[in-house]
Amino acid sequence: MNIITRLYRKTGWHAVFNYSDEFGAARSDLLFGGIFANTVAALAEGVFFTGFLLCYGIDIVNISILTAVPLVTSVFSLLTPRLLAPFKKRKVILSVSRILYYVIRIVGITVLPQVIQSDTGRIWGLIAITFLSSSINFAFSSGYSVWHMHYIVPEVRAPYYAATNIVCTAFSLVIPMLISPWVDSLAGEARLDALVFLRILAIAFALVDTFFYQRPNEPEYAESSDHHSLLDIFRIPLGNSRFMLTMAIYGLYALAINVANPLVNTWLLDEIKTGFSYTSVLAFMYIPLAALTQSFWSRLFQRKGTFRVLALSLMLYVPTRVMAAFVTHENYMWLMTIARIIEHSIWMGAVVSVNNLIYVNLPKEDQTCFLSFYTLLGNVISFAGRMLGTAVVALIGTGRIGIAGFQFGAVPAAHLLEGLLVTVTAAFTLLIRKKVDTERVV
Repeated sequence: MNIITRLYRKTGWHAVFNYSDEFGAARSDLLFGGIFANTVAALAEGVFFTGFLLCYGIDIVNISILTAVPLVTSVFSLLTPRLLAPFKKRKVILSVSRILYYVIRIVGITVLPQVIQSDTGRIWGLIAITFLSSSINFAFSSGYSVWHMHYIVPEVRAPYYAATNIVCTAFSLVIPMLISPWVDSLAGEARLDALVFLRILAIAFALVDTFFYQRPNEPEYAESSDHHSLLDIFRIPLGNSRFMLTMAIYGLYALAINVANPLVNTWLLDEIKTGFSYTSVLAFMYIPLAALTQSFWSRLFQRKGTFRVLALSLMLYVPTRVMAAFVTHENYMWLMTIARIIEHSIWMGAVVSVNNLIYVNLPKEDQTCFLSFYTLLGNVISFAGRMLGTAVVALIGTGRIGIAGFQFGAVPAAHLLEGLLVTVTAAFTLLIRKKVDTERVV
């Protein structure tokens, strides 16, 4: 036990997560909440959600539509300031909305295919449930951010985001790896029963994650008005030029990083023929590599600040997109592996700096409006990035496009486009850094 304690202290996390003071205890509760939230996602979303839908004969096109619905409903974050501004204490309303979201999302989707027998009715019913649950989530979720960011003070942001990213991602990756062999061994009704059981289990974990997220004490909320109009979510942020320049960096990042990433696993499995085991191990490699590099990136973040670390990590990421564009069935074992090792090793720098962007120029007043705008921007731009990547794939199809004397398929071309947009993002970040950098890093 003493060895574990000493190792824990060496990570620097003991100053961030502890129960010796109010702020450390709050951050510890948020870490546990994140662990259980990722457990819920691992059990009820992702590969098991896809498998559940496939058991009912829902095809890949309709599955894609279902997974895109939450991005569309991000517009309901427009309602957050108006819904929450009148409340000086929001714990109860936020907790109820979170539980309601989980119940509709998980229980509703689990029960509906058994109640509705027609294929068309099932699809429209699932779309309706997804739309309703996601709308509730986006209408209130920014309230959690305003509440919890009070405890993520500047001194601990880098190690906090490094730790939560590593630990929570580990749960989201390890759980499917452990359970998948059991699900793969089943077929027909037995497999469906297993997937339903996992969804029921997810509800139990959802209650636990809600419990931890409501534990920190609520701070005083600074609002300029108790009755924000729907336009305040745009008017107030747009009136702050430094905040909007920072969000321009975030928007470029969200656009670039979503061009090819959503296509990678399908491309590896369908075209490169890597198999599920390789893609699972490739994803899991992020955990040890992030753990090994988080100390370096955290120290660099403290010395150089958000914008320079973001620009550096993005520029180091660009060569991995070029390498991925040249991956084939014959060379994927070494080329894609090297690209992912580099990507996983530098990604902690991007994670820490991107997560900190919202804090750098965030005013103390009307944070619900600023956070709602941030959420809406991220989802809309991420959706645009996905559609851009999809358009590239649809345009090229099974053909090839010539670039600098080389022939590239659809997804490799999307990788190159992503690399170009990431380069633009890094350059723009450095170009405007002095206008937006308030961290006073020399």
